[in-house]
Formats: sequence, C-alpha cells, structure tokens
Amino acid sequence: LIQMGACLGGGNQATDPPREKNRKKMKEQKNEKSRVDDSDKAILDLKARIRQIKNHAKKFETKSASSLETAKRMKAQGDKSKALMALKLKKMYEKEVEKANGMQFTLEETIQKIEEAKINVDVYDALKKGDDCLKELQSKVSLPELEEIYDNQQERNDLQKEISDFMVQEVINEDEFADELDELDAEIAGIGGEEDVVQARLEVEGTDMKAPSNQVAEKQSEPAREKVAAFAQLNCWLR
Repeated sequence: LIQMGACLGGGNQATDPPREKNRKKMKEQKNEKSRVDDSDKAILDLKARIRQIKNHAKKFETKSASSLETAKRMKAQGDKSKALMALKLKKMYEKEVEKANGMQFTLEETIQKIEEAKINVDVYDALKKGDDCLKELQSKVSLPELEEIYDNQQERNDLQKEISDFMVQEVINEDEFADELDELDAEIAGIGGEEDVVQARLEVEGTDMKAPSNQVAEKQSEPAREKVAAFAQLNCWLR
C-alpha cells in the first residue's frame, strides 16, 4: 500500500504542473473577461449619463422658450419688470443648455476613447499571442541542426546516386553476354552464312556499308532473317 501510495503520489506530482498551468490560463482568461466587462459597463454608464443630459437640456430648452413667451406677454401688457425677469430666466436656461451640450460632448468623446483603447488592447493581445506562438515554433528549429540535416541528406543523395550508377553498370555489363553473342554469331553463320552476320552487324552500327554479296542475302531463309533481327535487337539493347 505504501508503494502504491508513493506511485500515486508521484503521478500526481507529474500531473501537477499541467494542472497548475491550466488553472493559471483559466484565471488569465477570467481576468481578461472581467476587463472587457468593466469597459463595456463603463460605456453603458456613460451612454446612460448622456441620455440624462439630453433630457436635462431638452427641459431647459422648453423653459427657455416658455420664458421668452412670458417676456413677450409681459411686455405687451406693459409690465416691464416681469418682462426683464423672464428674459433673465431665458438667458439662464440657455446657459444650462450650453453646459449640458458641453457635458454631452465630453461624454461622447470619452466613449470614443474607451472604444479606441479596447481596440488597441485587442490588437496588442493578438500581436503578443502571435509573437509567443512564433517564438515557440522557432524555438523548435535549431539552425545548426538544420544545417547538419541538410548536409546529411546531401551526402545520402550523393551515395544513392553512386549506388544507382554502380547498379546500372552491373546490370548492363556486355562482358557477361560475350559467350551468348558468340553463340548467336555461330548460329547465324551456320544458317545464313558469314555475309549475313556482317550485314546484321553493319545494320546495328548504323553504317552505310553493304554486305559483300547481295545475292547471298536474297537467298537467306526466313528463319535466318528472324535470328538476324533478334541479334540486332539484343546488340542494340546492350549498347
């Protein structure tokens, strides 16, 4: 049991580093997700503030228009002091509208900067992951080992070429067929005469010379012609 426990303990120790690595990776992904959620939450909050400011500005625009109508009515009634009071209120409401528009612009600009920063972070993460992946792949290739592999392959290719050339020379070896060629010469000479042998050899060598006697060639039998052709084909193959 103690030995089994030690074995199991050793196995757990062997698998602990990968598990720790996976936990670390999951934690990083969780942190990354939280970071993205926080930025999205900030953008949503800013957009909510922008809607509030728009409603606020619209309310002051309505009050400003109402104050202008009051000022007109009071002036028409001859109440100058109330007309001036209405105009002052109108000016105050207009300032509030300007302030609201300024705050809205600031919030819109902040949203744009956050979105731009998110894009920059995404691009940075992608570049970093790509660089890490490229570094890991390149670490698996050793330039000295690659040069050694190339040299070894070149040597093997040269050796294979030498072996192939040697084997071709061994297969097509005319000396091995010398006796058979002599037998063919003797057989052809016995059937068609020496002139047929000379004529066949001249045809194989591709010369324009003719046999000593055309009459003998004409009298050659059909079996002799076939053997001459066989001799010519064999000799051509050996060459």
